[in-house]
Amino acid sequence: MIAVLKEAQEAARQVIAGHQPQIRALVAELEAREVLDSAQIAACLGPKAGKPAD
Repeated sequence: MIAVLKEAQEAARQVIAGHQPQIRALVAELEAREVLDSAQIAACLGPKAGKPAD
């Protein structure tokens, strides 16, 4: 069980590390506006992985 949790934690760290620019953009928008709708969040994060951009 602990191995599964450690594996999941490492996977989460890799996802976060691989998306630093998008996360920083989201943080900046949240600091500026405090509340974002789904379209504003999507604009910060970009297209979903595995999903072609419109």
